[in-house]
Amino acid sequence: MSDRTARGAEDGDAAAIDRDRVLDIAHLARLRLDDDEADLFARQLNDILAHAQEIADSEASAAGDSIVFRENVLPVMEAGQAELVELDHEIDHGIRFEPTVGHTPGHVAVALASKGARAVMSGDLIHSPLQLAFPEWSPRVDWDRARSAQTRRRFLEQHADTDTVVMTAHFPQPSMGQVVSAGSAFRFRYRAA
Repeated sequence: MSDRTARGAEDGDAAAIDRDRVLDIAHLARLRLDDDEADLFARQLNDILAHAQEIADSEASAAGDSIVFRENVLPVMEAGQAELVELDHEIDHGIRFEPTVGHTPGHVAVALASKGARAVMSGDLIHSPLQLAFPEWSPRVDWDRARSAQTRRRFLEQHADTDTVVMTAHFPQPSMGQVVSAGSAFRFRYRAA
């Protein structure tokens, strides 16, 4: 195996991944003034996808005194590394954004499809497994708590009782599984690690 190739499984049966073919794109799912995600990738990637509404909201919130925005987001914008995209942007065949507005004005999930399999990364749409039982519960940090609850319920209804693998950002490990209907609420069936 060359130094430009990696294997994804311990058993050696996984296909080799050529690092030169990996997308050189980062997506900023949300820009909050407590985040420094932009700085993690800005100097290493060619393209950073962000939503116009997220940038506008961050600029308005930053109103002159946000060191995070000024040092991490603004340089990316000024360097021309950011591409402003719509909430339903398709990155490539089988990789697209799914609008999940509420946590922030331009929050999205990332939907993936390949060879009949489907998955979706929910980002900050769902912070706790309890929110499946109580989709109306929204954290105080949500930009629009009522809209977040509506969006969460719609997302859960859309993906419930399907083969779609939901990958969460804040659940306990393995943090991925299927959404299952439970009366008027939902539960999460974790996938084995």
